[in-house]
Amino acid sequence: MERAVFLTVLHRLFVSGSDRSCDRWHRDYVIDGVDALSLHHLYRAMAFPGEELADQKDRTPFAPRCTKDVIEEDLFLARRDLFSGLDCVFFDTTSIYFEGEGGATIGELGHSKDHRPDLNQMVVGVILDDHGQPVCCEMWPGNTADVTTLVPVIKRLRSRFAIGRICIVSDRGMISAETMAYLEEEKIPYILGARMRRSKKVKEEVLSRAGRYREVHPEGSSAKDPSPLKVKEVMVDGRRYIVCLNEKQARKDAADRQAIIDSLEEKLKTNPKSLVGNKGYRKYLKLEKAGHCFEWADIKQDLKALQEITIEDRGKTLMIRSECLGTFGKIFQAVGVAIPSTIREAA
Repeated sequence: MERAVFLTVLHRLFVSGSDRSCDRWHRDYVIDGVDALSLHHLYRAMAFPGEELADQKDRTPFAPRCTKDVIEEDLFLARRDLFSGLDCVFFDTTSIYFEGEGGATIGELGHSKDHRPDLNQMVVGVILDDHGQPVCCEMWPGNTADVTTLVPVIKRLRSRFAIGRICIVSDRGMISAETMAYLEEEKIPYILGARMRRSKKVKEEVLSRAGRYREVHPEGSSAKDPSPLKVKEVMVDGRRYIVCLNEKQARKDAADRQAIIDSLEEKLKTNPKSLVGNKGYRKYLKLEKAGHCFEWADIKQDLKALQEITIEDRGKTLMIRSECLGTFGKIFQAVGVAIPSTIREAA
């Protein structure tokens, strides 16, 4: 069992791929104790951490307590000393979809972050400490909503690892009124990303407040320099907000939005009435005596939600764009205005 787990982890670190790929890969290398292993050993080794335990104490509402939970707890205790703790933990989730008949027990249809809503998926959550070391992971059915996961995870963390004080850092997908009420009732410090587009308070009060930004990272001259960052503190109704500004990215986003809108305006001069009958587009239209006019403020608001990051992988520079929200993407498609692909290689 130990050799099979070691081999699969080693393969994932060096090459990555399926267990079947691992079974072929290891034949080209000298690895102690793996010569007698076959493909079915690798399958069984990966199934072992997911076996249910008889003791279901501290399970979440979404999945049973498994062997992997005991392994995580033993590893945490092995590293623990007098000063160990989890003063700050980072929590995030993603989805993994199944091909074919995979995911028989945990696979469900749900919100796909891989843009494959037609396939069964599972939700994977990971918790890191403030040194970037993994503490534990969670595996849930694919229809589990992010917003429902944070409170059960916090309760389980405190029970499993005997933690007293803890600070939670998570993204905006975990926010709900119930979650924040629980954190404040339990006096658990937290840092949560804000929903800028959907929260009226954030849009109208937090972002509009005057105040001086403090520079954390200046704008660098090379790609390896940290991204420029300015921050300011805003207090609204006794709640502390930290507003972050990347002026370099803001300039780029503004230029991209204006270029798209200019192109859309040019296209609309030909036949804008073709969009009037579609109720999905109607939210952007207002009637005028001379005809129809688009509500550019709404389109710009949707465009502001687009985010793009640059990553370097094996000598290639890749541009990754976030998902198009709202209905402006359909408008662009209808009038023939192209939006950059989700993943593309930089020239």
